Amino acid sequence: MAPRQASGAPLKFRGTSKNNGLSESSQLNCMRNERICSCPCSFFSVSMDTHYSVLNVAQSASTDQIKQRFQQLIMQHHPDKQGSRDNDEYAQKILQAWDVLRDVEKRKAYDIELQLREHKTKVVINEEVDLDEMDYDEEKREFQLLCRCSGTYTITEDELEDGIDTVTCNNCSLRIRVLYEEVQDDDDAN
Repeated sequence: MAPRQASGAPLKFRGTSKNNGLSESSQLNCMRNERICSCPCSFFSVSMDTHYSVLNVAQSASTDQIKQRFQQLIMQHHPDKQGSRDNDEYAQKILQAWDVLRDVEKRKAYDIELQLREHKTKVVINEEVDLDEMDYDEEKREFQLLCRCSGTYTITEDELEDGIDTVTCNNCSLRIRVLYEEVQDDDDAN
């Protein structure tokens, strides 16, 4: 059953009650392992292609620099210019990268997404906690959980909406990942 506010209205988020099919000890062993793991814990990730790496530009590159590099690469790898379809997949990646990086709003959103992904892969997570296990404060619109050190893990609804799912204890250095999913409003479903 989804958690509810004191008013009886359903919350925007709920716990997943999922652990990716791994036992708790397997999750902890995997997360402590200093290698790329192949399990579904998603703690480590294989080096990812970004739109910046596809175009071979720095994340701080100007739109003009990105445009110039895009034009060079698309001319070089376009299937019609090469006479073969081998470069079609790479040309599609180039076009996708340009589509995102040329638009100021899309680029800003993409940069935030990259930061979140990087943060998730670099942070040591001590435990994964289902949102349903946390207490909800309706006035503050935040979820809280006591840490074993007597401190508190706190995450707000706004943070969850922004995709932030890791929380550090306010008293020690332990971190948890909050497992949750967004609940679709009845208004959104129609």
